[in-house]
Amino acid sequence: MNIRHQLSLLRRTLAYRFITTFSLGLRCRAGTDGPKTAPVIRLYPQSRLECQRCWPLFKGTYNEKAFLNAFLGACTEGSVVYDIGAHIGVFCLFAGKVVGASGKVFAFEMDSQNHNSLCLNVRRNKMACIKVIKKAVSSACGTLRYRRTTEESGDGAASVCVNDQATHEAEMVCIDHLVARREIDAPDVVKIDVEGHELAVIKGMRETLRANSVKIFVEVHASLLQECGSSYDELNAALEDLDYHKAKDMTLPLRAEMHLMYCKNAT
Repeated sequence: MNIRHQLSLLRRTLAYRFITTFSLGLRCRAGTDGPKTAPVIRLYPQSRLECQRCWPLFKGTYNEKAFLNAFLGACTEGSVVYDIGAHIGVFCLFAGKVVGASGKVFAFEMDSQNHNSLCLNVRRNKMACIKVIKKAVSSACGTLRYRRTTEESGDGAASVCVNDQATHEAEMVCIDHLVARREIDAPDVVKIDVEGHELAVIKGMRETLRANSVKIFVEVHASLLQECGSSYDELNAALEDLDYHKAKDMTLPLRAEMHLMYCKNAT
């Protein structure tokens, strides 16, 4: 490691410490496809890992920019948006800026640590259109066991675990149940990033997807899907059975995760 790189790491470490100590907001801008004005949010990271997540957005080097741009391009004023696996709020905050006061954003985050940061970011950005729901989304209602993969992934992610490594629990709901009970509105746009639990989420919202034309944005980790007992082929087949097709692939070269957009087939 050369001196220049060491100094860069030291500056960033000191910046992270300063930001978290004084709870400073990082001004982040998202570029969008088309003529829309790029929305701006402020993120308030509460840990070093959250700083690492926010820093590329703050510096304009976010490697999921195409995925975020496509997601925001699908959102319009008045849209109903689901952010399933909202983490600390990057996608749902930008969506809230686009849909405005006439729209609704339902942000699902099961993990307590992420949920606390998410609520802080929503509150400080004064996003009345965002409703935060501290529950895991799955194929049925009940209790879900999971582990935090902070040490493994470096971003504070929480993933479902099917073995004895699971140390946390969360209340589990399915979208079809919430929509049928009119606890939430049917969506126009859905973003799913649930660290391997994507197939269960889709199974739990089959009726909602059948009854509506929804634009679905999903981040897929093949290895995490396999760990949860499913696969990308099963996920793709489940969406095809619901009359959805893969409309866009925004996967970056040499990246383990896939970023995909699905749309309903034209009738």
